[in-house]
Amino acid sequence: MRSSRSAISELLQVSPQKFFDVIFGKEHAFSSNGAVPYLSTLPNIDELDGLYFALDSAGTRLGVVDGHASPSSGTSLLRNDGRVRLDEVHTAYRSGKTLLLTHLQNSHLGIARIARSMECELQEAGVLLRKEVGANLFLTPPNSRGFDPHYDGHDVLILQLAGAKTWKVFDQLSDVPPGMEGGRLTADQLSPASDVFDLSPGNVLYLPRGRPHAAYTTNKNSLHLTLSIIPATLTDFISEELKTNKDTDQRITEKMQSADLQLSAARVEELKKRLLRRWLANLNAIPEAAPWIAPTEKTSMTIRLANDLIVELESVPSEDKFEVLMPGASVRLGADGVEALRLLLAGKIISPSQISLGG
Repeated sequence: MRSSRSAISELLQVSPQKFFDVIFGKEHAFSSNGAVPYLSTLPNIDELDGLYFALDSAGTRLGVVDGHASPSSGTSLLRNDGRVRLDEVHTAYRSGKTLLLTHLQNSHLGIARIARSMECELQEAGVLLRKEVGANLFLTPPNSRGFDPHYDGHDVLILQLAGAKTWKVFDQLSDVPPGMEGGRLTADQLSPASDVFDLSPGNVLYLPRGRPHAAYTTNKNSLHLTLSIIPATLTDFISEELKTNKDTDQRITEKMQSADLQLSAARVEELKKRLLRRWLANLNAIPEAAPWIAPTEKTSMTIRLANDLIVELESVPSEDKFEVLMPGASVRLGADGVEALRLLLAGKIISPSQISLGG
């Protein structure tokens, strides 16, 4: 499947303009089959035991949800050597607990590609991200609920992968505390449910930051993927400014002057660029496919660049060119670049004298 740079609007089946002008950060949205084209490349229930055994890859962690998230409780499901006690994982599930795998954007190729595509679309729309798009996978048994009613401190996209789950969405909170952390809510803090969605495979639900919700299964289990969007905020700007503002080195006295934090337009742009560089520097690479998986017939491949950054290459046969898809940008290589690239992919050691510099 071609890696799109408009994954969010495709998942929600709306135009990018409508998403960013009307929905993003304001309204919840539902798509009946936006995730269907992605299901073949995303985890399914049959793969879960294998994913549990791959916990050491790129920070993926196993947790248990029983009213609230308890990733640390997942450590009781691990042996001393870090391997999973699979029998205890199954026991936790049979007892009604939801199983949680976190940070899968760093270890699952299909998820990583969606996360990178979302980041590209957000950046092209001018949204500066604080951190990478995160991905958590939830397996909930029948007649169970994972989290208590709560709100998230960031926007989320929920992709239903298998089974079914009912989501109750409540009115937006009038006062959402700052920060990325969400919070549990009691019954008297909730309005009557404004919408109820029965999610089945291929359905997508978008919830903006601060939108209370609760989800539960009926007579079917549920496997869903949650993708988190965490834009940079004014707090990040101020924090970045404080790191280089000499006024903040003043020693605290009764007569000290307050720090001057007035930001000019030029300074704001500089801080944006600095935050963008930091985000790109911390971005995890797309994981490479396992070497025992036979390659399929397609015109794309992944290669590792400097600093362990993985990019996708897509050939353009009719033009004899390559398009390099990177987080937040793409580069089209002309004939000269392709000539060098083909030699590198063939394992050749080259110097500038071996390629044409006419372009």
